[in-house]
Amino acid sequence: MPSLYRRSFLLSGLVAPLLLPRVAHAAPTLDQQRIRDQMATARIPALLLTAILDGRTVFAGGIGVAAPAFNVAATDRTLFHLGSVGKHFTASLVLRLAEAGTIALNRPIGAYVRDVPMQFSDRSVQSLLTHTSGIPDYESLPVFEDDRYCDRATFLKRIGALQPDFDEGEAWAYSNTAYVLLGYLLADAQGRTYRAQVDEDLLRPLGMQEARVDDATAIIPNRAEPFDLKDNVLRHATRMDGDFSGWADGPVLFSARDAVRWEAFLRTRQSRYADSAMRTPALLKSGRSAAYGAGWFLDRWHGQEVQYHSGAVPGFRAFYLRTRRVSVLAAINLASDASEAALRSIALSTAETLLPQSTFLSLQKIRDDAPDKTDAFKKMLQRGATKLDPARFAPEIAVLLQRDASRQPFPNRASLGEPVAFELIEQFNEPNGTLRRYRARYAGRTDHYAVGYATDGKIYRVRSL
Repeated sequence: MPSLYRRSFLLSGLVAPLLLPRVAHAAPTLDQQRIRDQMATARIPALLLTAILDGRTVFAGGIGVAAPAFNVAATDRTLFHLGSVGKHFTASLVLRLAEAGTIALNRPIGAYVRDVPMQFSDRSVQSLLTHTSGIPDYESLPVFEDDRYCDRATFLKRIGALQPDFDEGEAWAYSNTAYVLLGYLLADAQGRTYRAQVDEDLLRPLGMQEARVDDATAIIPNRAEPFDLKDNVLRHATRMDGDFSGWADGPVLFSARDAVRWEAFLRTRQSRYADSAMRTPALLKSGRSAAYGAGWFLDRWHGQEVQYHSGAVPGFRAFYLRTRRVSVLAAINLASDASEAALRSIALSTAETLLPQSTFLSLQKIRDDAPDKTDAFKKMLQRGATKLDPARFAPEIAVLLQRDASRQPFPNRASLGEPVAFELIEQFNEPNGTLRRYRARYAGRTDHYAVGYATDGKIYRVRSL
């Protein structure tokens, strides 16, 4: 399931609550009319939104219409598919087994999963959790269709036609395949289905009454109807296969009130072991950070650590943001470029409303001490059909440039034209490198890029939001 652009749990040593003392002050108020206006502009039927500050729920509910044909309003019980936001659910279950000693994260996936293709069987469980395994994303294969049934044997046979993109730890590349394999690991290690483990070990012990692993073909009360846009007309999205919609790379349906319970669990009841694994970025062979932990993208905004993840399946988009004090989960039932941009804007703006200067939206232009790097990066973004020069990139990017054009790791913004403004807004050091954050303003659109530069000036990471 695409992510960046897509898919009893009480353990010893509980995490100390990451909540600040409650202070007697008025809670911030969300501008719901502004949110509704953004939804209307992007044609979004319904929105799930939870906003939590210092452990207090500022907002948790649905906005808009979950089923337009029947004029059914979205509520705090309306279910939205989270897509790849749900990867950290899979990570939670895997880390539980590791902490209990049932599996070892440094052991190969082939030690735990039956019939894994030989070329992938030696990749460690840890590398699958952090997308550093080199196992290609199954979405690169045209034989995989969202609405077509594919059982385990067929899935393993199909990915067996692929070869690793790189050696373990050599690079970072998002892989839904890796998380499907982790779902098989859970089933084989526990003797229960992945679906049953999510339900019995995560959701029900927390009293989450609506949340569940999706079955797209089932009749599920309160599930929002999924839509996309065709010729600018709202249409029902292609219905996913019931099994596919529950794969371990992003399977969860969530309501707003479920999200409040889940966030409380992550902050106050998740084990230190699991919390650390999710917050600690994988290190590549270069010694540089992959900026991804177990199930979460990792970053720093205004000097503060941030966890985030996006999710996308047919008809749904989601975005989850967590900082030390703020948590925002937003999901919509429309799949389009405009709706995805609006979703992220709503989520980030909500975080800024809860706590000013909590996201990169509030970062201001700073002095650019390396304008040559900025100019070179701008030209790469505007390259059009021009091929990228591998010599400009560190090994962890250069190895990815060898893949086919549809799977390149570097954005191409030639279709947007020249940016109206291109500004450096943040810079800080990382292990063996420096992170530079840019804001690019185009006509009707603003993008943000996080670009990692090695000590020799070569680019080792590019992320866009």
